[in-house]
Amino acid sequence: MSASLVALSPALIVDDEPAMRERLAELLVRAGIQRNAIAFAASIAQARQQLESRAAALVLVDIGLPDGSGIDLIRWLRHTGSSSDAVVVSSFGTQDLIVQALRAGAVGYLLKERDDAEILASLRSIGRGGAVLDPFVARHILHLIAAAPAPATARGEPLAEPLTPREEEILGWVAQGLISREIAEKLSRSTATVEDHVKNILRKLRVATRTQAVFQARSLGLLQ
Repeated sequence: MSASLVALSPALIVDDEPAMRERLAELLVRAGIQRNAIAFAASIAQARQQLESRAAALVLVDIGLPDGSGIDLIRWLRHTGSSSDAVVVSSFGTQDLIVQALRAGAVGYLLKERDDAEILASLRSIGRGGAVLDPFVARHILHLIAAAPAPATARGEPLAEPLTPREEEILGWVAQGLISREIAEKLSRSTATVEDHVKNILRKLRVATRTQAVFQARSLGLLQ
């Protein structure tokens, strides 16, 4: 499996706070989305009505909604076979909620506490097929993976297409939870260049996300 692009438009913002809905809408517009391609919902019920009448490529969903958890909406999307990609944008970042959301089918998890520039960078990264995990969330998940024992039977198996030295270096930074911008600063390269390397890493490891890449790399003995 290779990394796939995630369309940003049309989009549905699911949040019961009007100010947050407007904030995310403005950021989507700054990311290049037409305002009339953005719909809104303040609850799971409203979101389902919207999605049943108007398809959305991207669903930005809060966890705490008046009629339940946004994770339930993500599960409903997967159950109905929807092609929408769901990204959590929430104030909550506990281990249990993060794992539940990702297992339910969310393709990303962002925290509202980040400033506009950080969330905008994440939204733009989505469109380029980049990772969409908040740095705190990524570090948390990667810590859980690092704590899990790697399958001994898989260690040392060669890749069909080996990683280059630069890709191995970037993989090491990814394993430490760094995002593309942080890696680019360390390597004195552009963020776009780093994301191109990350895409190649995902392709060679045959995974779709950075978290999966770290797990796969550890299972193959590429990371200690």
